[in-house]
Amino acid sequence: MTRRAPLTNHRQPWYRKWVLWRRLTATIFLTLLILAQFAWFPWFTGTTSGTNILGVVPIIDPLAAIELLVASHSMPTTIILGAGILILAALLLGPIFCGFICPLGLVLDLNQTVRRVFRKRVLRKTNRIAATNAVPEWSRYALLGILIGFALVTSIPLFQALSPINLFVRALVMGSLSGLVVVGGIMVLEWFVPRVWCRALCPLGACYSIMGQKAIWRVRINPETAGQIRCEQCQIRCPMGIQIMSGYTLPGHESITHPSCIRCGDCIDVCPNSVLGLRLRPFPTDKKTQIDPDVHLPVIQSASKEDVHCSLNKHLA
Repeated sequence: MTRRAPLTNHRQPWYRKWVLWRRLTATIFLTLLILAQFAWFPWFTGTTSGTNILGVVPIIDPLAAIELLVASHSMPTTIILGAGILILAALLLGPIFCGFICPLGLVLDLNQTVRRVFRKRVLRKTNRIAATNAVPEWSRYALLGILIGFALVTSIPLFQALSPINLFVRALVMGSLSGLVVVGGIMVLEWFVPRVWCRALCPLGACYSIMGQKAIWRVRINPETAGQIRCEQCQIRCPMGIQIMSGYTLPGHESITHPSCIRCGDCIDVCPNSVLGLRLRPFPTDKKTQIDPDVHLPVIQSASKEDVHCSLNKHLA
């Protein structure tokens, strides 16, 4: 008799879903950016490149600050302070702007949800497609270098004028058709090449990834439950295409150290066995076991492939 692989009851209540929290924070930021364009709302002013809270606290996009520095060979104190706040946040928390704040990231996240529903309901395709490797992720770092070099040579902060993030907000505020066309083009592209902008093209995301590579707030791996279920849902769902299970969970790593991890929490929400968690410190454990990725646990080995997928699909439905 075939033994079915057991699944931990991991159905989280709605208020513990990271997808809800990140969409809420991004929506609040986008709403504030729209309200900032009106004179009757003085508490939050500015654009995606730089804002001012309560007329006292400046918040400056680090890439905008870098472009200004190399273009003008000067750095006002206000920009140093404003950029320093976001740089410090990235150093401690990682590239959370990409996961929790970016207005364009919110739109592309919702776009992928619509895409998944369309594939499931209309095309009758239930298998998920992971983020693409068609465009290498190093390309966004190359674009970052090109933009900084362009600003240095021409004294023009090009990304601030052409950034789809800025164009999207301007389109909502001023009805700019060009902004809507650019964002619409990216949305269509991502139906064929999932999350290509965030993963492989966004130079601002590359900037935050460099700054947040050693951040202490990261996706931690629970060694007590790691490797018990080889469903690979975490790396299939990851919008940045990180090989979470094969690259980090099974080899026995303490956390996800990939610089592209935006702390979105998708891997945590979809994990059926509570293996992952966004934490400042590692999971408490008395004994850390090294998992051999080439050796299947007996409970999984004894279950047929159909049984495992049936059980997982039932749980994740």
